[in-house]
Amino acid sequence: MAWKKIEKKQSEMWDWEKDGNELEGELIEIQENVGTNNSSIYRVKHSVSGEEVSFWGNTVLDNRLKDIEPGTKIKIHYLGIATSPKTNRKYKDFEIWEDVKE
Repeated sequence: MAWKKIEKKQSEMWDWEKDGNELEGELIEIQENVGTNNSSIYRVKHSVSGEEVSFWGNTVLDNRLKDIEPGTKIKIHYLGIATSPKTNRKYKDFEIWEDVKE
């Protein structure tokens, strides 16, 4: 008998500046508390290529995606770097849509 170890498939990490400022697809999985900063990683099945891609969360993404269930189709548009009027800190800003079945 021969054994083959089954590994979890690692998806490519989406780079908003390099790969494109818009990502559309089905949310597959959310991993929380990953890495030294306890960040979230979101895994999406890209609607055009069919490939699975992942991206790191940030405060904006985490707050807007917290109530989205896996299996939901989403569209994320990266708006670029914004500055908080309260703290004057810079952050990556996004617009996010979910597919609403009527």
